[in-house]
Amino acid sequence: MASNASSHTTEGNTCPLCHQPNSQPFAQLPQGNYWLCKRCHYTYLAPQYWLTASEEAKHYQLHDNRIDDPHYLKFLSRLSEPLVKRLPANAKGIDIGCGPGPALAHSLTQQGFTCEYYDPLFFPNAGLLNQTYDFVTATEVVEHLRKPATTWQQLHRLVKPGGLLAIMTSWRVTQDEFPQWHYPRDPTHIGFYQPDTFKWLAEQWGWQISFPVNNVCIFERPLL
Repeated sequence: MASNASSHTTEGNTCPLCHQPNSQPFAQLPQGNYWLCKRCHYTYLAPQYWLTASEEAKHYQLHDNRIDDPHYLKFLSRLSEPLVKRLPANAKGIDIGCGPGPALAHSLTQQGFTCEYYDPLFFPNAGLLNQTYDFVTATEVVEHLRKPATTWQQLHRLVKPGGLLAIMTSWRVTQDEFPQWHYPRDPTHIGFYQPDTFKWLAEQWGWQISFPVNNVCIFERPLL
C-alpha cells in the first residue's frame, strides 16, 4: 500500500537524478520504499533495496530479446516508427542497453540506417561510447539505472548537434495505482519517469522534446 511520511526514514531523500535532498516518501511495497523527487519528478527505489550487481546480472541473463521475434519487434516499433520519420537518409546511430539480442539495431539497419549497439553486460564495446551519433536509442533501459545522472549525461554526450535521443519506458502511474502496477515487480526496475521528468531534463540541456506515443520520448539536440 502507499505509505505516509512516518513509514520512511531519510534513507533515500536525496534524488539520484538531480542530487537534491528534497524527495518525499511515495510508496512502501514489499520490495522496499520508494521516493518522489519534488524537483525533477523522478520516482525511485531507495538504494538499500536494490539487488546486488551479481544478482542483477543473473536476472538479465533470463532475458530473451531475439532479433527475429515478431512480437518483440512490434513492441520496439512504438519507438522506431516515429524515430525513423525524423531521421535523415544514411543517419548513423547507436542503441544503448540492447540486452542479449540487438533487435532494434538490427531492425533499423534493415531500414537503411547504420546502427551500432552497446550493452554493458552482453556487448561491452566501450569504444563506441567515445563517438557521437545522429541518433541514440534506449528502450526499456532508463528504469534500470543505478546512477541515472551519470548515464543521462553520457546519453547527452553521444548525440550530435541536430541529433535525436529516443527513449522508451513505461510512464509511472499514480500513487494510488503504484502498488498494483506491474513495473516495480521487476526487481531491476529501480527508477520511474513521467513526462515531467523528461521535460525537466530537456530544460536542463536546452533541448526540444516530444512525446509521439505513450511511453516514448524523443529529445532533439539543437544545431547550435
